[in-house]
This record gives sequence, structure tokens and C-alpha cells, in this order.
Amino acid sequence: MFNRIKDQATGPLAGLFFNVLLKPYGTMTHLQIDSKNKTITCELDLKGEATPLKINCLNYQLVEEEGVTFFEITKMDTSKEWITALCDEYLKHRRFKLPPLAKFAL
Repeated sequence: MFNRIKDQATGPLAGLFFNVLLKPYGTMTHLQIDSKNKTITCELDLKGEATPLKINCLNYQLVEEEGVTFFEITKMDTSKEWITALCDEYLKHRRFKLPPLAKFAL
């Protein structure tokens, strides 16, 4: 129950953060974090695209090394086959350094 409450509270804040990063490309219109099952789903309205891009992070992990937390995607799927293939090649098992408090949202 605590995870669900935490996920509902942090989802909008994470959405604001991601929309700042995505501003040149479009906006995130939906974000759902399930920290218990380690899944994230989101939809992006990308500039020049007629339909939203749906992204499903089917499994992720948080890795701690020397006091630094990294976010690592281990399995993902999107609504566009070519983007899924691109993500598999360039994002899968790549670690992204998280800001100090971000690990509590995931």
C-alpha cells in the first residue's frame, strides 16, 4: 500500500522533470510508476507525430555504487517497433545516474 501511495505522489513530480527534458521533442501526457513491480508506463506526444508514442518499461533496477544511484532498464517495449529495437540497442542495460533524491521515487 505504501508503494502505491508513493507512486501516485511522485508520478506528477517525475512528469514535470521529464517534460523539461522532453521540451524540444514534445510532451509527456501520461506517466505511471509501479515501484513494487519495477514497471513504468508513459505516453509521449512528440512533435510531428500524429499518434502518441507509448513506452512500457517492463523491468528496471536501481543500482548503488559508491553512494551513487543508477537507473537501469532491463526490459522495455514501445508502440513503434523500430523505437523498441533502438532502445534495445542503446538503452537496455545502460545505467543513468540519478539525482540524490530521485531514487526514492522509483
